Amino acid sequence: MNEKEIWHKWEPTVPGLSKKYSIKLIEDIIGEYNIYLYDHGENRAVRVNFYESTAISRRTNINYRSAELNRLSTEYGESFFKEWTFFKISNSQYTRDLVEESYGMLDAAYCTHFVFVGSNCIVDVITDHEPKIEFIQ
Repeated sequence: MNEKEIWHKWEPTVPGLSKKYSIKLIEDIIGEYNIYLYDHGENRAVRVNFYESTAISRRTNINYRSAELNRLSTEYGESFFKEWTFFKISNSQYTRDLVEESYGMLDAAYCTHFVFVGSNCIVDVITDHEPKIEFIQ
């Protein structure tokens, strides 16, 4: 039996980082994966840089994850994801599915499932390292 998936607020150690962003751009180039976030209230942008190869990522319009957002609202409270962008998932079902689909080529013990819940979409990234986060112009 699979363990229950647990969402955790992830608090990157970047001074001045806002709590909620929209996802402006995703850039997938050889050797790195970038997510560009934008805070409309503060009028500033952030780059989340996975500077090494990323195992897997997916971007989904927020409307297509409504059932999951309803479940999160029930389990953690409505403000949990509406007022926060950065998350990590323990016991990730998505990671378990990828391990199974890859016939074990992906090792869940070395993976972290990051989730970026923007006001417009959700980006999941499964990788073996934390990203570098920086403010950009």
